[in-house]
Amino acid sequence: MPPWPAPGVQHTEMSSNRFAGTPAAHWPDEAVTRGVRAAITDQLGTQALATLSIDVRHGVTLLAGTTSTLLAKQAAAEAAKSVRGVRSVVDEVEVRPATSPDPTIADDVRRTWADLPCAEADRLKVDVHNGIVALRGVVDSPQQERSLARAATGVRGVVAVHDEILVRPPPTRPDAEILQDVRSRLHWALPLDASAIAVQVSGGKVTLNGRVATPADYDRAEYLAQVTGVRSIDASKLMVDPGAFPSEPRAPGAALASDDALAQAVRDAMFYDPRLDSYDVTVSVDHGIATLSGHVPSLLAARAAREDALGTVGITKTVDRISIPAPGVASDALLARRIRDAFARDALGGLTNVGVKVNRGVVQLFGPVAGQLAHTRALEVAASVQGVQALRDDITVAEEQAGPSTEPKRQSRGSPRR
Repeated sequence: MPPWPAPGVQHTEMSSNRFAGTPAAHWPDEAVTRGVRAAITDQLGTQALATLSIDVRHGVTLLAGTTSTLLAKQAAAEAAKSVRGVRSVVDEVEVRPATSPDPTIADDVRRTWADLPCAEADRLKVDVHNGIVALRGVVDSPQQERSLARAATGVRGVVAVHDEILVRPPPTRPDAEILQDVRSRLHWALPLDASAIAVQVSGGKVTLNGRVATPADYDRAEYLAQVTGVRSIDASKLMVDPGAFPSEPRAPGAALASDDALAQAVRDAMFYDPRLDSYDVTVSVDHGIATLSGHVPSLLAARAAREDALGTVGITKTVDRISIPAPGVASDALLARRIRDAFARDALGGLTNVGVKVNRGVVQLFGPVAGQLAHTRALEVAASVQGVQALRDDITVAEEQAGPSTEPKRQSRGSPRR
C-alpha cells in the first residue's frame, strides 16, 4: 500500500461531515479493503489492480494510480462507493488514455450523441483540448444534461469532461408537489433503503437529512431528488452510516401497495430516465408483474424501460411487449459495421475484440472481455445502435483480456435479450 496520503497528493481532505458514528462502529479496514479490491476486480478485471492502489483508514478509501480511460476511473470509484463499510471515496486516479487527436474526439462525441433522445444535442458546442472535453449549451432537463455528459465520458481518448451545459429554469411547482415526488422516488427505488431519509422542500430547494448505508446510496439519493421543479438540492446533512443498516441492501420483495400504485411508480421512474425521453411506454401491473408495451426507437430504450420496472420495489417480473422499428433497408452487414464502429470509438478499447454477428436485426455478441464493465458496456453500446431488434449475449467475462474473438459455437446460451 502507498504511504498515507499517496505520494504527490498534498492536499487530499480525509474527513467529511457526511460521516456518522465513530470509526469503531464500522467494518475493519482490512475487510473493507478486501471488499473494494473485489468490487474493482469484478468491474475492471484483475489487470486493473496492477495500476491502482487502494488504502483504507476508518472507512475512508483512497484510490490512486492510473487508468487508461475515464470510464474505468469512474467505474473504480463507483465500485468502491458500493462496498459496505466505505464511508467516503477520495479519487486521485489519473487518466492516461491512448493518444487521440482532439478533432477526432469531438467528432466521436457528436457521433455518439446522434443516437441519444435529445433534440438539442446538435445545437450544443463541443470543445476539446488535450483530451479534455468541454460541453456548452442549453437543454430542457437535468436528465438530458446527464445523458449527454455520460455519453461524452465513454468516448475513446477523453481524459476529463467539463460539463458546462445549462438546464433551462425548471417550471414553478408548489413545494408540496415536489415533496411528494421526491419522497415517492426515494421510496420506490432499489436498492436504496430510504427509510432513514427525511425530505424538506422550501422555495424549490430540497434538503435531505438522515442516514444512508454507503456513498453510492448518498449519490443515488441526490440523483432521485432531482424531480421537476427542483431548483437546488442540499444533501450536506445526509450522513453515511454503514452501522445503522442491515448488512444486506433492501430486498426487492413484494411491496404492500396496489398494482395501480406500482404501475405509477414505474411510470415515474421512466419519466426521469433520459434514455426514454419523450418515448411512449404503457405500463400495467398485475400482482407485481409489469407488462410494458408501446413503441420506442431503439433497443437501448426498451432495455431501459425494463430496468426501470425491475428497479421498482414490488415488481417481481416484466413482460416485454415493446416494439422497435425495423431496420428498414439497412442490411445486416451494415448494422454489424455500425456496431463495430461504435465499439471502435468507445473508450474501452477491449470492445474491439467482441465478435458481432447479425441475422435479421438480431445481434449476437461473443468472445471474452475483461470485467463486468466491458460486458455491460458492450451490451449498452450495441443496444444504442438504431436498427438493432434484439441482443443475444454470448460474451464471457475473463480475468485477463484475450485476443480477437473467434466464431461462436452453434449452440447458444439462451434466447435474444431485449
